[in-house]
Amino acid sequence: MSRIRWSARLLTAASRNLPSRKPQLWEDLPLALQRRVAFEIGRRAKRGWLARPQVVTLSEVGYPGGSPPLQIEVVPGEMTNRAMFLYGTFEISETRLVQAALHPGMTFLDVGANIGYYTLIAARLVGETGAVYSFEPNGSMRSKLEANIRRNGFDNVVVRDEAVARETGEVEFYASTWDANQGISSILPGVGRAAAQKVRSLSLDDFMASLTGRRVDLIKMDIEGAELIAIQGGHRALGATDAPPLIFEAAELAPIAKALRALGYHIRRLHYTLENGLALPDAQAPLQSLFDDYEAPNYFAAKDEGVFTDVVARANANRSPALRRLGRI
Repeated sequence: MSRIRWSARLLTAASRNLPSRKPQLWEDLPLALQRRVAFEIGRRAKRGWLARPQVVTLSEVGYPGGSPPLQIEVVPGEMTNRAMFLYGTFEISETRLVQAALHPGMTFLDVGANIGYYTLIAARLVGETGAVYSFEPNGSMRSKLEANIRRNGFDNVVVRDEAVARETGEVEFYASTWDANQGISSILPGVGRAAAQKVRSLSLDDFMASLTGRRVDLIKMDIEGAELIAIQGGHRALGATDAPPLIFEAAELAPIAKALRALGYHIRRLHYTLENGLALPDAQAPLQSLFDDYEAPNYFAAKDEGVFTDVVARANANRSPALRRLGRI
């Protein structure tokens, strides 16, 4: 490779990793540098290393002190797992929102839990008096989820094998066939998904009605295009005046926004920068997210618009002035 081409590649890599472009790198720089070295050595020195499970700790940024770091088993060659390996975090805007929204004693629903990233975060934050209900119908992912829960010694998590859907019963489920992204499984068919298999299904209305004496405080929903179907199965629970806030992913916002607004929700988009921290701009506002190239937009819906202000304030309360200045670069 010529010196000019090598210099061009270095400049491109440097621009992608500027503090203004990659906050997840700079917020926990010592961890990220250590992990990058381990990643480069592993993938170059050991054949098949990218496909081997590795147990790593997650970043401690954003947590109150006093608890041991969370541990999670990841496969560095898988797209979402690689982010956890390299930076100790995944979807930084959503992570900071969950950290700001959850407190001891709360109840969290993780719909589409995968290997348990948000389940582990929530279990730590809600504590022994709280509860986490994690839905994962993909058997292989559910086994990894359960192992990660055991690895951290949590006994406040209940793992469910149902797909959250419009009705309680059975639905067809299409598991991911793409080793590079095991998170695309869905109750909807699509590219990179296997032939249909039957799994048990559960509506939000039926599940939330079964939680007698326990209020749901936050729902996170990432089920690869089936979010609207799940919302349609929760009209009664989500239509209540005290219905919980909802975090969801949507490649196409309009149909989900219509359904949620009919239930009385206000919707904001999640946004994050090193300079300003967590922000919740209007869902329809023009916005070029740092993460648009590799993840669908995430949104936050709540009945009370005051929730948006409160969560942003808590998320950004203790941010370092030095990081804010660094984020302008």
